[in-house]
Amino acid sequence: MRLHDQLVTRALDEVNRHAGLFFKDVRLTGAVETINEWIVEHGIVNPVDIGPGVALDALLEDLVVHESYFDRDIEQLRLVDELVLARLARTTDPIKVWSAGCASGEEPYTLAFMLAARGLLQRATITATDLSRPALVRARAGRYRAWAVRTGANSPAMRFLVPCATEWCVPESIKEAVDFELLNLVEDPFPAAQDLITCRNVLIYLDQAAVAVVAQKFANALAPHGWLFVAPSDPRLDPYAPLAATVTDRGVYYRRADQLEPVPARRPRASVPPPIFMPPLRVARAPSVTIPPAPKQDTRAARDHARMLADRGDYEGARAVLVSAIAATPLDGELYFLEAVLLAADDLAAALACLDRAIYLSPDAPVSYLFAGRLRHSSGDRIGARRSYARALVLLEASPPDERVLWSDEPAWIMADACRRALAAL
Repeated sequence: MRLHDQLVTRALDEVNRHAGLFFKDVRLTGAVETINEWIVEHGIVNPVDIGPGVALDALLEDLVVHESYFDRDIEQLRLVDELVLARLARTTDPIKVWSAGCASGEEPYTLAFMLAARGLLQRATITATDLSRPALVRARAGRYRAWAVRTGANSPAMRFLVPCATEWCVPESIKEAVDFELLNLVEDPFPAAQDLITCRNVLIYLDQAAVAVVAQKFANALAPHGWLFVAPSDPRLDPYAPLAATVTDRGVYYRRADQLEPVPARRPRASVPPPIFMPPLRVARAPSVTIPPAPKQDTRAARDHARMLADRGDYEGARAVLVSAIAATPLDGELYFLEAVLLAADDLAAALACLDRAIYLSPDAPVSYLFAGRLRHSSGDRIGARRSYARALVLLEASPPDERVLWSDEPAWIMADACRRALAAL
């Protein structure tokens, strides 16, 4: 092996060993490019010189995307508000909240805004952690450009942020309520007895061994009746720890398996202070589904029946069949994919939510990524479309060209060609 290849391999190994970060497919290509630049910048010529220290911290900073903004994934935040904060508002106990992988601070500050709106901030302890020291410095400053408030003038965060020159600033009372700390999810101890933990779009960077470690640590960090919220694209945690997953059209969350409670059927009582969110957009919602530890059932008949009804133009009947099948078999990713196809023409947000669940349950099915790419492209989300097409292409190129793609009637080479043409057009 050439020396340069040894340096790259050693860097990837150290990054994985100390932070659990793992890169494959298109992310591996980008990671290798970043490592090449890092090797040149730091003048590294010997693999044994690559290890814990300032240089490795700088590499980790470059490898991890610190992309965040206020009110990100607002539908999931509404769920947090209605399901978690409304319930905590009915108690007088101290509240512990942890934002894991907080990047430059938009998420923990958003959580602080939500707590303040319900009159809970005074009894809340908010911990925000990240692997990146520079990101934490930016977070503590609490100053953001307009791009961090990209959801617009009706963003709930705009009720709290104050203008300062050409930027937006977090009020001092909110800044003082959030404690930013350096924390490595793989190596460091976690805060204990947390009522609410958010860790969204972080676990996608970890390999399976690191996910298993972090899942068990999260389970131990939750208070008996605590909630853990992750992103739909994050890997499953319940195979590795005593956690019960609930997949909803507004996001994924976990409870301790020994403390699982049913999802409340009603909104908070009127006596509870109103949330800060605007009324949600019209979304055709399926019921929240708590995933049981039962084997997956055969739902082929339901899928075939739904397709037959859709072919006849009976879309409502087809969706009714799928909703019933999903309630009976919530682990079948194809059912969510088919529901997304039915919803796409009338409700883009609901269709994308169904695709998120399909991808969460069946991450190796390329048609979900391909369809998500088409929907995002049609809505003007070119960055999101590019990511979806790229992921689909990686999966399709790994399949035999003439093999029929899962959940479709097309061979892999035709769909791969469609992805390439779509990417070229973006």
